[in-house]
Amino acid sequence: ALDKPIHFTHHAREKMDDRGVTEIQVVETIRRGRREVARRGLWQYRRDFQFNGIWRGRHYDVKQVLAVVKEKPSAIVVVTPIRQPPPRSHHTSATGSFSKSRGH
Repeated sequence: ALDKPIHFTHHAREKMDDRGVTEIQVVETIRRGRREVARRGLWQYRRDFQFNGIWRGRHYDVKQVLAVVKEKPSAIVVVTPIRQPPPRSHHTSATGSFSKSRGH
């Protein structure tokens, strides 16, 4: 299945620009990411990428990309890309790293 061609819907292409996700990152996410069941007969692939930059006012070392896809017999169709903050342990701020500490 991972050797199938990857096609992008018009919606997916628009959202890649809006969400700061590149086509290369989406393809890499599908080819090498973790596959998970999504809703309505869709699948999603998840992968972390080195980022080391500012996104939505916070510094992140890593960005997490999700690709929601419809797997067809002859191709994988990207329905939408999603960019999420990585797990909390990857967030940093101008004053240093955030942690999962509960005040212990």
